[in-house]
Amino acid sequence: MNKSNSLDKTMERIKEMELYMDEIIHLLETNPFSIEANLDIQNKIYSKVLKYISKDYEADERGDLPFDLKRGVLAQDTLYNLFDSLNHIEDIGIVMEGTILEMDMDNLMITIQSNEDDSIIIFHMCEEVLIYDQNKERAAINVLKTGMQIQICHAEFMTMSIPPQTTVYQIVLL
Repeated sequence: MNKSNSLDKTMERIKEMELYMDEIIHLLETNPFSIEANLDIQNKIYSKVLKYISKDYEADERGDLPFDLKRGVLAQDTLYNLFDSLNHIEDIGIVMEGTILEMDMDNLMITIQSNEDDSIIIFHMCEEVLIYDQNKERAAINVLKTGMQIQICHAEFMTMSIPPQTTVYQIVLL
């Protein structure tokens, strides 16, 4: 393979990795929990970056790559921060699935019965709570209905009351 072909493949790979990285950064900013479900993107980032990063970085250091080529994926700090964010998604809160039993929209509270152990928890929301429909698109709070199956991300702390109460960060309709 001649040097021009090799450089073309390197630039195409970097452009592809930039698209993956942009998509993950967008998801981290708008819906971090959807990344867990999108293992395909994670696997593409990890496999390609780990396989080619040193070769692509060396080509950049030699000045082989065009000046106007977007190359954030070659920046070690960018990758470190991205991988660190992906590895700590679960630190944002606890995720559970359940059924909406009751809703009190005047006080922005919903009562959920867990699918896992049938426990009942009251969740306090704010009007800006992140709600996503089945297509992972943002949805308004008024889409929530009694009987719906949802995935909910909530704070780790809970009151000692019966049922326990906590704060909800995000709701995904199932």
